[in-house]
Amino acid sequence: SRPVGVILDGSIWIALSAGQLTSETVIASAAAAFGSLVAAVKQAGRSRRPRYNDLWIAAHAIERGFGLLTLNRADFERMPGLRLLPLAA
Repeated sequence: SRPVGVILDGSIWIALSAGQLTSETVIASAAAAFGSLVAAVKQAGRSRRPRYNDLWIAAHAIERGFGLLTLNRADFERMPGLRLLPLAA
């Protein structure tokens, strides 16, 4: 079974800079999800280039079955397989 969790926008980069993750772990665990997202963005006719960081963050959330909590919902909407979490009012 998959763990239940949430990825906060930017958490992967914080963990990398703190030495809690290695770049090899990050790349290996989310490569397939990242590739699928890049293909979906390209197929939708949108440029993937300015969105690489968003795509990596989304790929990690999808790979782990986590929801994503972000203030930039528009950057992540319509990404296949990504579950966006609502902010509490």
